[in-house]
Amino acid sequence: MAARLSSDEAKRRVVHAARALAAESGMAGLTIDAVSARSGVAKTTIYRSWPTIEELRIETIGSLIAELPTPDTGSLQGDLETCAEMFDAHVVGGGMRPLMLSVLDAEARNDRLVNIRQNLMAANADPLAGSIRKAIDRGELPDDIDIELASDLVRGPLFIRLVIEGRPTTPEQRSSIIRAAITGMADLRPRQGGSDRP
Repeated sequence: MAARLSSDEAKRRVVHAARALAAESGMAGLTIDAVSARSGVAKTTIYRSWPTIEELRIETIGSLIAELPTPDTGSLQGDLETCAEMFDAHVVGGGMRPLMLSVLDAEARNDRLVNIRQNLMAANADPLAGSIRKAIDRGELPDDIDIELASDLVRGPLFIRLVIEGRPTTPEQRSSIIRAAITGMADLRPRQGGSDRP
């Protein structure tokens, strides 16, 4: 008999099943029916937490971010290279690229999904932002830098290459991307009354 989705453990089973199915079968295999069968959680209960499959896909991506630690190599270059390596491993090795592309496609047709993703991402610690904050504390970056934009300088090239184009990065390429991003961070304008992602 299917379990009730009444605990954090049950929700973790659903997300774990969704991640496994996405990695094994791509988007074709990631359905509510399949997630229910894999997780042992009733479909009706899954729908109460995630009314659409797109929302479950967003939650699945968010669960990956929540697992990523903030590196502590002692330098911004080293920390950001570690972040880039983790992202590469999850997107390529973890089979998450089809999932991310599916979410982007759904968001283009439904603004509500954009808000769901943004709220979910904000609730999880971002290792890029965490690495930049550590660099500020060490004096490697000015304390008035726009952390969100600084994170985007790293995230943008990696996302385009790994997710949009489907091309993995080599350690040398990641190092070059990070060096260029750090150089660009020095020219970012100070924060203008906005809030950075946590």
